[in-house]
Amino acid sequence: MVRKNHDYDSSWAVLTGGSMSGKTSIANTFATGGYSIAPEIAENYVDHATSHGIDKKQAQQYGGRTGQIALGDMATEGSFPEDEDLVLDRSTGDALFFMKKFQDKGEGDSILMDTMYDYARNQYDTVFHVSQIEGQIGFEDDGTRTKNRELAREIHHELGEFYSEELDYDVIEVPPAPIGERTQIIAESSGLEKPETVSRFF
Repeated sequence: MVRKNHDYDSSWAVLTGGSMSGKTSIANTFATGGYSIAPEIAENYVDHATSHGIDKKQAQQYGGRTGQIALGDMATEGSFPEDEDLVLDRSTGDALFFMKKFQDKGEGDSILMDTMYDYARNQYDTVFHVSQIEGQIGFEDDGTRTKNRELAREIHHELGEFYSEELDYDVIEVPPAPIGERTQIIAESSGLEKPETVSRFF
């Protein structure tokens, strides 16, 4: 596998999707197999968005933090050797998605986003959209919680579209399934070796 912009034999595989989809469990499984894992920095985007009924004021407050966190994503990824296999539990692409969705952008933000687009379009080998598992999205059925659950599902759907339509990746869908089946899909499509898994679904 060769990244669009690099002549390396290593594979950088992104796991993206909404909350409670099992991304981190999959990443941890690859970690037990000896692979390096880029930890999830962007999850506080999702936590914040889905724990509030996002209105304009909240979105502005929320978006005000995303630029700094996005730079943190890029710095974290940049700390890994590019000739080393890497599984990313979200990526700079996720940070870019959340900036675009929630942040009122000024001139400085536009420059940052342009830089992030250039980076994210060329940095990864494969992108996996990990499906949310029904019953795992932990919101109760009161008015606000129902709205938040709908927002979580909306974010999940839009993340897949964002990587495909705006970052130009052939996004691979990972369906709800036991974790061994999910890691098999990712291993076969990324060129990574499938790690040993325990018998569990999520």
